[in-house]
Amino acid sequence: MSQPSSFLKRRLESVIGGVPLILVGSGFKQFSNLLQLGGSALGAILVLPETFRAPELNVGFPILQLKAATACYSDLAAWDLAETLALEAGVGEFLDRIDPHRAATVVSPYGIPHHTLGGRRVWAPDAALCRRLESKTTRGAVLSQELPWVNAERAPRRVSHRWWSSARARLGTDTLVIQETGSNAGGTGTYICRTIGQAGGAIAALNGTAGRVTPFIEGTPCNVMGYLTARGQVIVLPASRQLSFTDSQGRPIYAGNVFGESWDVTELTAIRREVEVAGRRLARSGYVGPFGLDFIRLKDGRRAYHDLNPRVNGVISSLNMCAGPVMGMLLTGPAWDFEDLVAAQVEIEAAVQEHPMARWRLTGVFGRKDIERLPADGNYRLDIEHPALTWLGTEMGPELVGGERVVVQAELFPGYPQESNQRIILGNLWCSLEMLEALGSRFGDSVVERLIEALARPSVPAGLGAGD
Repeated sequence: MSQPSSFLKRRLESVIGGVPLILVGSGFKQFSNLLQLGGSALGAILVLPETFRAPELNVGFPILQLKAATACYSDLAAWDLAETLALEAGVGEFLDRIDPHRAATVVSPYGIPHHTLGGRRVWAPDAALCRRLESKTTRGAVLSQELPWVNAERAPRRVSHRWWSSARARLGTDTLVIQETGSNAGGTGTYICRTIGQAGGAIAALNGTAGRVTPFIEGTPCNVMGYLTARGQVIVLPASRQLSFTDSQGRPIYAGNVFGESWDVTELTAIRREVEVAGRRLARSGYVGPFGLDFIRLKDGRRAYHDLNPRVNGVISSLNMCAGPVMGMLLTGPAWDFEDLVAAQVEIEAAVQEHPMARWRLTGVFGRKDIERLPADGNYRLDIEHPALTWLGTEMGPELVGGERVVVQAELFPGYPQESNQRIILGNLWCSLEMLEALGSRFGDSVVERLIEALARPSVPAGLGAGD
């Protein structure tokens, strides 16, 4: 990964120095910043989807591995990880065994149930509060009075011609978006409906789950993340443009983000002000920690916000790539002074401008035979004619992204499920903005599909696959 920015590295090392940690998450890459900079872990609790095999790990400290009642890795981020921790009787026993004096600090990128931690200090929000904020029904109520928020109404149990006509009239649109309430994995619970037949199919796909209906808004999907302190102070991280594609079911699937593009200073100032407003509103609910806001960037420069995620979101991978241990900062945020967070914010902004790049989040439905070898972390040459990836070396960092050279980070691990036809995040691929444009010109809507093919079968020397 990239050489950490000097201030971020020094401050993070200072924060975690001498602090015994208990890691709670869905994989060790979430905590790589802490472990690489000398963090002392007493143990870890890892929650995996029910279809994943428990990988054999030798990390030098005890691990409790649990299975969630979901087959989808992305579902862990919102509710399933927290519910598993709350229901698993062995969590308290494990914590008391590795930390009998309850002197450790629990860290997690997700909301976790505080009542299961035995009174230990925790650097993560409580799961119950996150769940209330995460609901796509609630989040509009939380922020609609504070920000330009997209109108929404409850989805019907069945679709009729009368409802189809009246809903479009009420929302002022010809195209509706029907979305499962709660969290969904990268857009898999969201349907763009241009006909009554598509709306009926979307309601049927919800299968009785509550949903909401919003107008389809033309514009550019974007995201911004902030961090809210216990004193209600907010730092704002760089905004990004989201990459997405529409699948055969009319679902907009999240496919990554683009950092470092030119944004008007006036617009960035307005976004910063809006994120700070959102943070102050979240503070009234008692929330402390990272949060993300999704918005549509309209042609006239205004923004229409439509999603709140009270947690670290997908852009963190690119921030880590560009600026160093940003994830470590967010995981340990309660231990930072606000002045230091502001200094880190300035450094992160400078790093993103210095290294503009696009990140493809390559996710799809795979059978085990579809993947010949798990991709190795490192830098590759991308030949867009096929496309094909040729491994160049293990080095990773923003300075390696440019021309035909890209950087790959695998998301899979040896616990890849035996079952076929599971939606899996295969990995991340970073490329230059010029390569992004070239890929779009050559492959159009099939860019993600073609990159997945290349990433699933890279030219890699024997023994270097992530799963070997």
